[in-house]
Order: sequence, then structure tokens, then C-alpha cells
Amino acid sequence: MAFLDELRAAVSSYPTDSVLLSIVDAMDPVEFKTGELFQFYVRLTNNGELTMKNAGVRIQGSAFADVAKWELPLTFGADVSSPGQDVPAHDSRKFGPFLAHAKSETQTLVETLFKATVGTWDASFEDLLKHHSASSAVPAAVYRGKIAPH
Repeated sequence: MAFLDELRAAVSSYPTDSVLLSIVDAMDPVEFKTGELFQFYVRLTNNGELTMKNAGVRIQGSAFADVAKWELPLTFGADVSSPGQDVPAHDSRKFGPFLAHAKSETQTLVETLFKATVGTWDASFEDLLKHHSASSAVPAAVYRGKIAPH
């Protein structure tokens, strides 16, 4: 059971160990007025060996901004989740667009307006088993014999 326990732990920590999230295609500037809307996407980069099946991202707003998926009717709230996408090993996918609504003034120069985290996903060994199971010279079967002249 030690192997299965280690596998479970590795899959559980996979987002922390092998995934990078970044806010991309965000509107400039990074200073907004209360009441303004701004659009952004989230890029999920899978740096590991597992295929992330039906992976999604979760966007959490803050005291300063609510968030929504860019679909009608717009429904802003404290958090929103994206639809799932497959993210193969060593690949990335862009999620969104999302919208944020600046609802109150920040207290300091820069505050966290929203954050993205990995949502639900299913682990698949598809890439690991498909791309790492190549031909091999070892082991080999050899037939030995002697051939006499005719």
C-alpha cells in the first residue's frame, strides 16, 4: 500500500508542485475607478507528467472587486468557476474571459483585487503512458545458429 499512498499524495499535491497560474490579457492600467469593469483571462500551465482532465479555475473576488464569467446575463459575486478543459502534460490552456467589477476603493496603493486557483480536475496517466512507452533495445531475443556453405 505504500506505493498507492505515495501516488495519492503525489496526485493531491500536483497543483502545488506542477501547475502555474497566471492572469493574462488583463486590461491596462492596473488602476481602476470604482464602478468600472475590467476583463482578464487565466492561463493554467501544466508542467508535470499528468494530463489534467476537465480542469477548471476558480476566481475569488475580494472586498474591492466582485467577479463574473463573461456571459449574459452578467452575474457578479464573490467567486466564479470556469468550465473544465483538458490540459495535457507540459502544455497550457487559457480560461475566460472573466470580468471584475471594482466595487470599493483600496486602502493602500496596491491590494489583491482577485485571485485564481485550480478548481476541480481529474488525473490521467494518458500522456505519461503514451509518450513514455517507446521501443527499447533491452530486453532482446537473439536467435543464434550456423550457416554452412551450399
